[in-house]
Amino acid sequence: MTEQNKYLINNKYIKIIIGSFILLITYYQIYNSLNYIQTIIFSILFLLLIANEFLRNTNEMMIKKWYYYSLALSIILAAILNCLTPTLLIIGYYYFSKVNEIFYIKNKKKQLLFLLIHCTLYLIVVIVNNLEGVIYQNLIQIGIAFFLYFSIIYLIYIYHSIHIEKEETKKLNEKLRLSNIKLQEYSQKIEELSIARERERVAQEIHDSLGHSLTALIMHLEFAEKTFTKNPEKAQKVIIKARNIAKSSTAKLREAVDVLKKERNIESLKNSINELIDKFSTLGNIKIDLIMNEDLESLNPDFKLCLYKTVRESLTNSIKHGNATLFKLKLFIKNNNLTLIIKDNGIGCDEITMSNGLKGIENRIKTLGGYVDFDSHKNEGFLTKVKIPIHQKI
Repeated sequence: MTEQNKYLINNKYIKIIIGSFILLITYYQIYNSLNYIQTIIFSILFLLLIANEFLRNTNEMMIKKWYYYSLALSIILAAILNCLTPTLLIIGYYYFSKVNEIFYIKNKKKQLLFLLIHCTLYLIVVIVNNLEGVIYQNLIQIGIAFFLYFSIIYLIYIYHSIHIEKEETKKLNEKLRLSNIKLQEYSQKIEELSIARERERVAQEIHDSLGHSLTALIMHLEFAEKTFTKNPEKAQKVIIKARNIAKSSTAKLREAVDVLKKERNIESLKNSINELIDKFSTLGNIKIDLIMNEDLESLNPDFKLCLYKTVRESLTNSIKHGNATLFKLKLFIKNNNLTLIIKDNGIGCDEITMSNGLKGIENRIKTLGGYVDFDSHKNEGFLTKVKIPIHQKI
């Protein structure tokens, strides 16, 4: 709906009341100033004007289809009434009030057309009302009338501009208020999402770090328990190793819960993986074969950390859940793709359940733009295969 329509609808009841009041005053004034025939003509035209105004301000169908015709009719009727009663100021006031309505027309061409019609009819009314008398005086009266006309038009334009500016300011303030509310809601959602993601990251880090360490610790203690009576020296070495694992786990726990610290970088991927292998080497029954290209050390730190965590989680899961004792690890780069293959001899399974550990591996790989496949069959071990494009990451 256009601005002029909103303006009319919002003020329709006020206009009806004012129009009725004007009708009574007008009839009282013209009763003693017009003859019988003029009074009848005036009454018919005036009632037609009031009916036209009423329909234009209350009927939405007229606003949509016949608004401009109705406005033009009001201007013409007001001009004719002004010719019949040139001394009746209230008709002149009504005639000029249409200018404010014209200024609400959004279409500039139609707005200029209605202003031209309004000005032309006003010129005709002034000329008709000044036909009698001296021509020189009439020209002066016409000139004064047009000076007053354009002065009034200018004042109405200033009033209209101020009113529109106030309305636009109100709308802008309302938009800003709504935008501020939405921004606060968005900021709150972002904060909640950030907290949730940080909690997930910390939980994953605790699971990955402590899950591996505790599994290794339990296995060392069980091995020490079995060999304590037969081989005390070997058991003592295993216990010392278990103590070191416990200390290391405590340090890792501090790192995991400290959410403000960045992920630690892996300086040497091969050395870090060998440290993992060394934790199980003292048990005797765990064998891990590692094949790794040296050029992997030039990888982006995020890649090396991801690979390290994937290997750590895979070893932990396979030993803890699959009873694996033999692992084959391959890490290499081919055709701008980083490939990691981990195969064990565990008990395997026909249906893979995505635990927190496997989900953690998958999420880390996806973050780097890669993908991971898990494959397993009963009594055939577990296979993890990772591929990550690295042509933009090295």
